[in-house]
Parts: sequence; C-alpha cells; structure tokens
Amino acid sequence: MPDYYVILTSAGQAAFALADSGGDPVDIADFAVGDGGGGYNDPDENQVSLVNETWRGAINRIYVHPTNANWVVVEALIPMDQGGWDIREAGLFDDGGTLLAVAKYPLTTKPAVGSGSEKDLYVRMVLAVSNGGDVIQQITADQVMATQQYVDDHAGRQDNPHQITVAQIGAETPAGAQAKVDAHEAAADPHPQYETEAEAQAKVDAHADRQDNPHQVNAAQAGADPAGTAAAAVGTHEGAADPHPQYETDAEVQAKVAAAVAALVDASPAALNTLNELAAAMGDDPNFAASVFTALATKAAKAGSASQEFSVASATAYSHAVRLNQFAAALANPLVLRIPTYYGGIKVTVYIQAGLVPDNVATIDITLPVTVNMGLFCGAFYGGDVQGDPDSAPSAWFLDNSTIRVRPNKRGASEAAWITIGY
Repeated sequence: MPDYYVILTSAGQAAFALADSGGDPVDIADFAVGDGGGGYNDPDENQVSLVNETWRGAINRIYVHPTNANWVVVEALIPMDQGGWDIREAGLFDDGGTLLAVAKYPLTTKPAVGSGSEKDLYVRMVLAVSNGGDVIQQITADQVMATQQYVDDHAGRQDNPHQITVAQIGAETPAGAQAKVDAHEAAADPHPQYETEAEAQAKVDAHADRQDNPHQVNAAQAGADPAGTAAAAVGTHEGAADPHPQYETDAEVQAKVAAAVAALVDASPAALNTLNELAAAMGDDPNFAASVFTALATKAAKAGSASQEFSVASATAYSHAVRLNQFAAALANPLVLRIPTYYGGIKVTVYIQAGLVPDNVATIDITLPVTVNMGLFCGAFYGGDVQGDPDSAPSAWFLDNSTIRVRPNKRGASEAAWITIGY
C-alpha cells in the first residue's frame, strides 16, 4: 500500500453501493482536514470522525477524472485567513455529517495569519468508485473558486464549451464581414460623431482671429498699462545718457585701451614703439633668441670656455683659455697661451713647460683666438740654451697676424711674449 491513500468508511461503502444499485446519488457536502493529533494514523473504515479535525469547509468542486470514469475528484479551498496547523489527515462528509471517506494526507503546513506566509491552500481527494455518476455534482456557486489549472484548461478548449450558437453571436460569413470593413474604410466620413481635421482646424482659426477678448481676460490678469506708464518708462530709459551704468561707455573703454597702450610703450623711443619697429630692429628674425645665442657661442669659442673643452691655465691676472686642438697630440699639452687685454691691445704670452716637448717635434704652430696687428707689436723671448746643445735654444715668430710658430727649448722652460697695440 502506498504511503498516502484514501479509503471509504463503512458508511461510505454502503452509500455508494446503494447509489450504484439505483438508489439516491451520494451527496458529498464538506471537506475536512486535521493534524492527526501530532502524528500519522492509518485510516480505518470504522472511523466516524478525524483524529483531530482542524478545519472543515464546503466542497469547491466535484468532477469525474478526465482519464478514468471511476475516479471522482473532490476539491476544497482553505482560505488565507485560516491556518496555523499541519495537515496529516482528511475526510469527506455528506450533508448529514456522516464521514464517507478518510485519507492519510501528505504533510502540508497551513501558515497562520500574521506569519508572513499566509496563502490560500487547495486540498484534493480522489475516490475510486464503481461509477462516477453515483456522486451528486451540485455545488453552491458562491462557494466555488476555480484553480489556475482549471482556468487554463478551460481557456484552451476549442470545442465551444459554452455551446454558443451562431444566432447568439450574430455571426456572418467572412466575405460579408470583409465587405462591411471595406465599406467602412471607403466612406468619406465613417465616424460622423467626430469632427474631421478640416472642421477642427477651421474652429481653431476662427477662434484665433477673434478680436473680442474671447477668454474674458481683464487688465489685472494681463498686466495692462492703460495710462501709458510703461511707454513713458521706456522713453526715459532710451533718453538717458547712461541707462546701463553697470556697463562701461565707449569713451571709458577707449580711455582704458589708451592707458594700456601707453603703459606698454612707456618711454620707448619713437623708432621702437610699435611691434613692427621692434621686429625690424631684430631683423625680422622669428628665432632671434636662438640666433643671438648662436652668435654668442661663436664669440665664446674665440674667448675660450671650459665647457668647450678648452684647457685653462692657472687663475692669474693674465690667464686665458686656448683650444686643445691647437696643440699636437704628442705634446701632452706642454704649452700655456695667455692673451689678456693690455692697454687697448693684448699681451700674447707663450709658455713652454720644461722637458715636455718630444725630441721629434721641431716647431709648434699656435693659432691665436684673435687677429693681431703685426705692424704694431713688440716682443721678447726668454729662456737660454743649454751649453753644447743646439736643440735647446728657443725662438718664436709670427707667421701671420693670427699664427705664431715656436721652436721650443727641449731641455728647459722658455717663454715668449708680445705686446700689440690694437687687434
């Protein structure tokens, strides 16, 4: 036997047997549920009541099962406002209160009102009888509530379940219906109860053209000024010398512009007080700054700079820089050239360090960073020779106005100096 099932009580068996033999049909009136006293109890055909009934209500629907004519389905609805207990047993009663069938029901909880889970609950029992027609299927209409499944099944039926006739719906052939639709669409004014677009527009235009104040607007509503106060105020405003003092006048703007230009020009000479004149003074060179720096770099190359890889003599009043590439690599920098300004000219001094000139070097040409006036200089050479050594006698002379040739003393230090007048 299955875990959950329905049996007819002795009273129920007798009632269905009588109905099957031609007696009165069985009248199932009420559906009852109970909690079984807190546990399950196997149904007994001698029961006359449930173990612990918790709810009883009218039958919602009785029908013969659609696939088995010997099954009678009985349904009831426990409303939302009833609950607070579990269902373990169920029973069917006739209109006299006699228990006809009893069931061992799957555990189902009916939440109490206020639990936050209130709901309507459908309960159902299926009776196996010898003839489904033995049951009276008369239900009070105001007690019936259709299940969603019943509604869906009913809505999906295509067999005219309400037996509606053609006369009831005034049906006609598809061709007749289409003819009516065509005639309606072809009519010039199929809806005379409504105005056409032209009629409506004509009324709007007529209303807009009215000059008789159709909306009865009064002077206060319109903010009218019958005394002409507004016109007078406008005239006063237009006639004022400065009607908008929050804005500057043309004269004030011109004065500020003139002051700004004067501040910009300041005390500049007339030949340099316009942008065009300044541009001309810079040779119209858009890269004037770069050009100036390039020119300065050229002068710096003549004057000497440590950053240009010049060798700088000791910091004395007469020290100056000279290019390293002016000396032969083999000399290991034995020379120091000093060219300080000297009374409007320059003093050129060549100092040859002792013992640093290789034996294979006969003379050294030194290019001066300036051009001297060879006709306006006097000079002297210091440093004696070594007795018996002809290579030790030093000498120096100008090859041209920017080159000195030196025959160094290879054994000792020597120095040559020239003072020029102008360069």
